[in-house]
Amino acid sequence: MAVHIDGCRRLWMFPRNIRKIHPWKISQLVSIFNELNRNSEYEWHGKQDIQDRFCKLLEETGLKRVGDQYDPKSGGPRTYYKQLELLGLVFTKPDKTIHLTIAGEKILNGEPPVSILQRMLLRLQYPSVYSKSMNVKINPDIKVRPFEFVLKLLRDPRIEYLKSDDFSIPVIWGHSDSDLELCIQKVLKIRSGKLEISDLIDDKDLLYTHKTVGRTIENALVDVKDIGNTCKNYLQSCGLIAEFDKSIFATNVKVYCATEYSLNLLKEIEGTGYIDSNVSDEAFQREFGKLNNKRDTRVLLGRSVEVAKKDPEYLQIKRSLLKIISETGAEFDKSQFISLMKNEYGFADTKIEKVLDDYFKDSRSSYEERLIEVSTGGIKTANEFEKIVTSIFGGILDFKASHIGQKHRSAGTGAYTDIIVDISGEEIVLIDTKASPSYSLGSNDFAKISSNYIKNYKELRPSSSLNSFGVVAGGFKGNVESRLREIKELTGVPAFAITASALVRLSSYIENKTFGKADILRLFSSCSVITILTLAEEFGDV
Repeated sequence: MAVHIDGCRRLWMFPRNIRKIHPWKISQLVSIFNELNRNSEYEWHGKQDIQDRFCKLLEETGLKRVGDQYDPKSGGPRTYYKQLELLGLVFTKPDKTIHLTIAGEKILNGEPPVSILQRMLLRLQYPSVYSKSMNVKINPDIKVRPFEFVLKLLRDPRIEYLKSDDFSIPVIWGHSDSDLELCIQKVLKIRSGKLEISDLIDDKDLLYTHKTVGRTIENALVDVKDIGNTCKNYLQSCGLIAEFDKSIFATNVKVYCATEYSLNLLKEIEGTGYIDSNVSDEAFQREFGKLNNKRDTRVLLGRSVEVAKKDPEYLQIKRSLLKIISETGAEFDKSQFISLMKNEYGFADTKIEKVLDDYFKDSRSSYEERLIEVSTGGIKTANEFEKIVTSIFGGILDFKASHIGQKHRSAGTGAYTDIIVDISGEEIVLIDTKASPSYSLGSNDFAKISSNYIKNYKELRPSSSLNSFGVVAGGFKGNVESRLREIKELTGVPAFAITASALVRLSSYIENKTFGKADILRLFSSCSVITILTLAEEFGDV
């Protein structure tokens, strides 16, 4: 644990202007900031008028509530910059000009923001440019990657899930990787029902900040819980954790678990070194924001970068597209979007079509961000998850797929499976979907699959033969593979389970000609759980 230093907080800290950093929101924020910064006659730093113009643009694009809330020295706009700085997307040069990092440029130029922000969150560290800034001042002895730390906490088999208030524990005690066991024990003490967080505070200086000297522990814990909730929202917005079916843990409050995306990314991040915080702010941010590049060797002139082959109208259409797709998911209506952009905004058909063509060129970007949310959302998103999985099989995997949904049998009892996939000739694959981050294929579902779905499939396709049966979920846990083998033993039909992220990843292998449909069908006959990791181990990274 870091020792107390006057003037330095020992708590984690994150900007709270946008608490749910949905990738489409950050994409719009980067675009607006870059345009204003590049075209302005004024410098951003120290110029309240340009900062207020920035807030007005956020209101016009729906990123901020409308209101005349600007005071002569409002710090709100500067907090937006600090948020982009924290995420490793911007930096300031010694001449006070602001520039985008490589990660920021990639988002600006239309690369899918989900995977970029996931990696930036996991690489985010203290000490950093943000943690050393005047209004934050996190103790320099605290050396931790906070979001990686939380995911390691969730990965521990003794923990598995966190309640909202539990996120306060690493905020207080997560000073280094060596404090992981300490935080695990504190979560377990609270979970036993015998203690509250306030009972665990044995040193009031743990909650000290330089701006709130002398406040009570009770008041300090209100702030700590708010920071913990922001940490949770950041992770959830980027699909690194998901709200879980609380009934499985016999708790009456919401609980959150790590998603498959995050557990695979942890393997990528773990073992990488921390960035030296003793270098200049520019050098730190360039290193932080380099993503997969070995070094950021760009020569940056002027205030910022031009958007590659983009114009203001293109950007406005793109912002609208990202927002609508994030809200509608599988229900996105291309013709309705074109009509909206043409009739309400006056954009030309050719320009709207250009934005759509560019966006949908990478098939994964059409689904990935919304898929992260719906594949783990439980009953609330189950129907939408079914539709997106259907569209993946019928679209990017190029099979013919039919959504059966909630159709019930005309004779007998029970329902049918969710999706039928025609693979070749008269062969089909049946698919069941589960919008859960940690699905275990329990006894009831096992019985439905083996004695109903598989047994009665000819009621739907009398002349077809069943190639295999698959389950698609946000993630899996427990003895799923042994259950899959039992299904084959009972029915003679091969069974498989595949995570939603791995299903989307299959398209990349097809695009790269790493494998084809025959390889997919071989996977479907494997009686195994297919994840991003298993795909990488067998076919290499894409």
